[in-house]
Formats: sequence, structure tokens, C-alpha cells
Amino acid sequence: MAQTLPNSTITQSVCIGTEDYEIVPALGSTYTWSIIDQNTTAPPLAGEADISPFIGDWYIQVDFTIPGTYVLSVTEQDLNSCQGATVDLTITVNAGSSSTHVVTECDTYTWGDGVTNGDGNVYTSSTNTPIFTIQTVNGCDSVITLDLTINNSSSSTHVVTECDTYTWGDGVTNGDGLTYTSSTNTPTFTTITVNGCDSIITLDLTITASPDPFAGANDTICEGLTYTLSGATNTGNSGAINWTDASGFSLGFSNPGILNPVYTPTISDIAAGSVTLTLEISGSAPCPPESSSVTIIINANPTPGPIWHN
Repeated sequence: MAQTLPNSTITQSVCIGTEDYEIVPALGSTYTWSIIDQNTTAPPLAGEADISPFIGDWYIQVDFTIPGTYVLSVTEQDLNSCQGATVDLTITVNAGSSSTHVVTECDTYTWGDGVTNGDGNVYTSSTNTPIFTIQTVNGCDSVITLDLTINNSSSSTHVVTECDTYTWGDGVTNGDGLTYTSSTNTPTFTTITVNGCDSIITLDLTITASPDPFAGANDTICEGLTYTLSGATNTGNSGAINWTDASGFSLGFSNPGILNPVYTPTISDIAAGSVTLTLEISGSAPCPPESSSVTIIINANPTPGPIWHN
């Protein structure tokens, strides 16, 4: 807004920037403007407080770039070439301020309150454009620019399939060092990355039970008899079943692929007086096969002596 110089000396405060000044013009008069730095009583340096005619010579603009106290003067010469008194205006130019608020945050940042562009906004990416404009005690603007760097946290899923148990490793974690015996997808690791943000790893764990075969308790039979492996059990995960004898063969079994087959001792078993039978049950991946053995003692039948006749 243009400011009119009165016919007496007054004092005014403004902020750094461009200000408009005018004098009420008289018909046929011309006006001469000047400005001095009150501290030096000399004209200010070029660029500090430059006067530019705006409309004729009675309406000007002054571009203040340096804070200080200045005296703006105007002298009128009328159409009769008579010169009037000089009118002075003492102007105190106050500095505003500008600064940059440098922030590094993870994921999001909410800028605070104030008279602002960007007030209360939540930022999820880096930016250097939002500003706060705050009015200082001298009435000038204090402009704060936000220079924001957003570093992103990361999240991932650690997919694991294990047999029977799984112990998760170390770190700053919920679930640190725990041993799991059943499937789960809730434990998390929270580690701090090089940029200071969280790296969250979720465990997606599948626990597969191993087979747990038991071939039965050792037993004794008589020569010439078969043996039903009725004591064999499997309390774990059930896979393919295979019975073998001490030589690794399955010929003596009624069905080596079932849990409780019948075994017929071979001539070599009878001659040896015992046989060790092995039950192996395959596991579901990634579990390996598991096995158990049972030993059958084969007692020779008694052979009566010759019959004598007295």
C-alpha cells in the first residue's frame, strides 16, 4: 500500500522489502526524492535502498534490502519554479529472518503449528518446499523452510519349514531366541538399519512332525514259527513304511509296507539264533526318514535222543 508523506517529519517502521511512497501532487509541480542512511548521513550504497519512480515523480518505490534507519526526503518545485520545504520521513527497516529446519525421519513426519504453508501436514517422502511464516516481535516475517529427508522402514517375511522344532536367532526382537514346536506366523524381529529406521522381519514358520517309529520290544520265538510284529507303532508323522532284515532285504515279511506285518525267519536266521528287523518310516520334507529295530531270538526246538529198547 502506498504511504503518503505528510507535511512534517514522522517516523515509520517497515520490513525489508519493497515499499511504496507518494506525495499529494499539485498541478504543474515536480518532485525530487532522496534518501540517506541516518547512521552515516550519506546516501546508502547501491542496492541497499534504491528509489524507483513508479507513477510520474510523485509516486515511488523504495527497495529496502539492508536493515537500518533511513531518511526519505521529497522537495517540491511548483510551476513558478519556486521550491518548497523538504518533507522528511524517518524509516526504520527491520529484518525478518529465514532459516532451514533440517530433519531426517523414518517413514513419516508431521510439521508443527504456526502461520504456515504446510501446517500440520504429514509427509511421507522427502521434500524441501514447505515453509513456516511466523511474524516476529518487530512485525516482520520469519520464514522457516523444511528440508526433510524421509528414510523408509522395511518389512519382510522369513519363510521357514522345519522338522519338529525351530529356534529363531538373535536381534532386537519379539520372539528373540524362542524355540517353536508348532507352525506360526506372528513372531517378529525388529532391527535398526544403517539409516536408523526399523527393519521388521516376520517369521512364517511351518513345523512338520518327524516320524517316530518303534519296532517293538525284543522278543523270543521257537524255531519254525512266524512272528507278528504287533508291537510296532508310529507316534509321529506317517510316511512310507519299509521293513528290512539284517541283510537289508524284505523277503521274509508278509508285507514290508505295513506297520504290523508277519515275519518268517529264514534258514540263516534260524542258524544264527536271532534276527534284527528294522522299521523305517519316511518323513515329509524336510524331515528325514526315522528308523527303529527289534531283535527276535529264535530258540532251536529240542531234538529227542534215540529210543532205546531194553
